[in-house]
Amino acid sequence: MSTYDRSSIPDLSEIGGYWDPNPPGHHGGAYVAPGRLVARIPGRQWPHTPEQCTAGATDSEWVLDGRVLLCTGCGIDGT
Repeated sequence: MSTYDRSSIPDLSEIGGYWDPNPPGHHGGAYVAPGRLVARIPGRQWPHTPEQCTAGATDSEWVLDGRVLLCTGCGIDGT
């Protein structure tokens, strides 16, 4: 089992956010590499938890000027 390398993923504090320290068990039933986390951003509520997410592979958006890719269904880091 591989671990996601977070060393190059930026801190979200510059937009007032943070990475939820509770790692998701899976993403919509799919495997999630240990180390991936969910973004918590002020004013942004994700419609699902990663485990219940129904978003597709392309349902994502870039934040922090294109440095972090987040699932629009649950906020999991997809960078």
